[in-house]
Amino acid sequence: MNNIKKIKILFVIPNSEISGAERQLILLVENIDKDIFDVEVCCLDGEGSFTRHIKKLNVKCHEIYRSGSYDFYRLIKLNSLVKSNNFDFIVSFCWSAIQYSRLVSFFNNIKHIACERGHDYGSFDLSNSISMFLEPISDLIIFNSRVQMERYREQFRFVKLPTKTIFNGINVKSFLQKKNQALIKRLDLPKNTIVIGTIGNFSKPKNFDMFINVCSKLSIEFKYLHFVAIGDSKYRRGYEQTVEQRGLSNKISFLGYVKDINALLPNLDMLVLTSTREGMPNVIMESMASKVLVISTNIDGAKELIDHEDNGFLVDSNDINGMVGIISKILNNHFNIENIIHNAFVKISNNFSIENMVNQYQETFISLYE
Repeated sequence: MNNIKKIKILFVIPNSEISGAERQLILLVENIDKDIFDVEVCCLDGEGSFTRHIKKLNVKCHEIYRSGSYDFYRLIKLNSLVKSNNFDFIVSFCWSAIQYSRLVSFFNNIKHIACERGHDYGSFDLSNSISMFLEPISDLIIFNSRVQMERYREQFRFVKLPTKTIFNGINVKSFLQKKNQALIKRLDLPKNTIVIGTIGNFSKPKNFDMFINVCSKLSIEFKYLHFVAIGDSKYRRGYEQTVEQRGLSNKISFLGYVKDINALLPNLDMLVLTSTREGMPNVIMESMASKVLVISTNIDGAKELIDHEDNGFLVDSNDINGMVGIISKILNNHFNIENIIHNAFVKISNNFSIENMVNQYQETFISLYE
């Protein structure tokens, strides 16, 4: 590769705040081999914590502001950006960025890679109709979950496009931090408080209503519990009001976006994920690496990460009583929690490193380029 020009890639993502897909793209951009690849990033949601982070990496970041869900302005601006540059690939993450990028790659005859992240392929709605129509434009579809890829093949395939799974990666060593009393002190809680957290952007698929209901039920029996919600979005205030109205403000704390999640995670006793759909949830991997016990709904990626009662726990989607039951058994010492946490750490350490993820993306880009 030293004798040819660098491979020029435009990464496109729809959201300006940092959540799961954004964290993975940051890791990819930060660790990709700059001697081989020349990368730029385009965010279709204007400025935010994600774009500010990308700029700190000294990577060119283009911000396109949205005015609506289906926005021709963003399509025009993205097309103009691509037309004025000599990109070899457009690589897009998440549904809206994938569709805009497909059109732009078609207009400019540029190869396109779609990185799917937890989309629901089972319903016949407008978003899936658009995806099916534009799907043939892509040269490759990358999933971060084998379960999700197989479901896509079974339910959604319109043409036989190449597909591939590349698991998310994390820097396991960065999560090996010691537990301390910082969070307990910050929230002014008794020292013996058990802290149960969730992490997400409060969007509908995150199903924060289930988290509130689980908290409400557990708080009746276990007075020493406290719940924290980590993350931010335009939906946060609505949930804060719900918590206030239900008289749970003394039980659920909203921490907002936490920059140093590595330091915070070890101070949780459990991580609860109530999502109705995900690709490969970063929060589960990060919690396992932080040696925090995980209880999740059995969404696609979670089923690949968690072996029930061996390295974590799974419950059916929207099964509030099932999740309450599992946590109750944990609190009543029905399981060997130390062994479960150890098994989770070993699985993450052996299979989900940044190096593995980045190498697979690089090999994919090079093979499509050549």
